[in-house]
Amino acid sequence: MAHHHTSYAALAFLLLLSFVLAGAATLSTRADSVSSSILSLTVTGPPPATAATITSPTSGQTFTDATQTVLGTCPSGLFVEIWINGSFSGDSDCDVNDLYNVLVTLTPGEDDLIARDVDGLGQYGPDSATTVVYYTPPPPPPSPSPSPTPGQSPSSKTSSSKPVTLKPAAATSKSPSPLKLSSSQHYYQGASVGQAVPWSVNLAGGTAPYTLTWEWGDGKSDTTFANSPGIVKDQHNYAKPGIYQLTIRVQDADRQQAALQLVVVVNGPVTSASLGQSSGDPGNLVAVWPLLTITSLVVLSMWLGEHHKLTLLRPVSV
Repeated sequence: MAHHHTSYAALAFLLLLSFVLAGAATLSTRADSVSSSILSLTVTGPPPATAATITSPTSGQTFTDATQTVLGTCPSGLFVEIWINGSFSGDSDCDVNDLYNVLVTLTPGEDDLIARDVDGLGQYGPDSATTVVYYTPPPPPPSPSPSPTPGQSPSSKTSSSKPVTLKPAAATSKSPSPLKLSSSQHYYQGASVGQAVPWSVNLAGGTAPYTLTWEWGDGKSDTTFANSPGIVKDQHNYAKPGIYQLTIRVQDADRQQAALQLVVVVNGPVTSASLGQSSGDPGNLVAVWPLLTITSLVVLSMWLGEHHKLTLLRPVSV
């Protein structure tokens, strides 16, 4: 008989052990899927060796608008930062045509522009040649002319008339302090699809109140307001992976304008095609459960069948 050669106790133990291992593997896989679907790798390498260039504007140009676009060439696959008078003033990614464009805000007087390319590890390449341009702000509105005291005519010629008393001249209008946007964070790298990407920019100068427009680079924009200079924050969720150009524009009560351009890198989900492994989905592991269930039922049916047969063949006591 089969029961003389089969240890059902051993089979039951092996099945129980298989269920425990399959359960542990399933829970571990789901935990990995929830905790992270992005694989982060850091690969060291030499810094960029080729400098970016500035092709527009050219040295010696004078502007009357504070916001200008800087154009140039760069090594593809890198970021390009524009520095004005030693301060970070905006950045962009270098496209497949080895070109970039960055919207910047000039400061009154002389502006020394330098382009710097930088890789994803924050390693800078050589500086470009310095481009010197000049920004001349528009003149302030003219002061109102003094007017005579009511009832007195400056043209009166009667000998008995007293000297005409004029109103004090209005205070001379002064040019408002230059409006400026800046950010200590040059770009945001490593965000996931659907993850909020936060930004903090510093607003200085100008005349309150301020209106800020956040152009996120995916066709969407937000408008925020500030009643005083200082830190202004906003955030945005991206629906698709890619490299996005964030442009922040501000206008103050005197209609002064400033702009700052930044880069956002949004990662895509890890897939088995890209990594040669599961992306966190239990996948074929789920098929183990039906297989274990069927195997258990087969073993149980064999045991019940043999038990029934032994009962029929058992000798009857007289």
